[in-house]
Amino acid sequence: MIRIGYFSEKKISHEETYQVEPKGEGAAPPPARQLRSMPPRQSVPYETPVTFRGIVCAWQVDHMGHMNVQHYATMFDQASWVTCALLGLDSAYFRENRRAMAALEQTVMYKKELYAGDAVEIRSSILEVNNKTIRMMHEMLTLGGSVAARTMIVALHMDAEARKGTALPATTHSRAMALMQQTA
Repeated sequence: MIRIGYFSEKKISHEETYQVEPKGEGAAPPPARQLRSMPPRQSVPYETPVTFRGIVCAWQVDHMGHMNVQHYATMFDQASWVTCALLGLDSAYFRENRRAMAALEQTVMYKKELYAGDAVEIRSSILEVNNKTIRMMHEMLTLGGSVAARTMIVALHMDAEARKGTALPATTHSRAMALMQQTA
């Protein structure tokens, strides 16, 4: 059994970087891009809970020599389920209430390549909670505090049998609102 508190015990600070570093000496950085769904002002705050910790394994590295994008997605998925559990949406809840979650939208920004042996952690925050949906952000950080990747996910709470969206439980909504205020 995972102690959910384990994920929020370590606090780190880091500088936010929103532009890709230039490649090679004297190279001009590419122009900053504003993404409609993930504006820079909505970066994950420093006091957010840690929802994933791991090491990049050699088998996760592709022919380019860095971690393949599918493994970023896997790590972000693990962080999403821990975030849901923090809100009371765990496997027991889903089984007992015949409920499920479905990702409606996911946007990923890759900021820094990761290599075999790199240790990472993911910090997560709730950006918005509505009647049936939760919008969350995960930020993958190196041990040095550099942002390796960031993702924003819109997830739908649904009736697992009818396969239609349904209202989030009141307790989940209030926990999400409290987490939003705590990390704002």
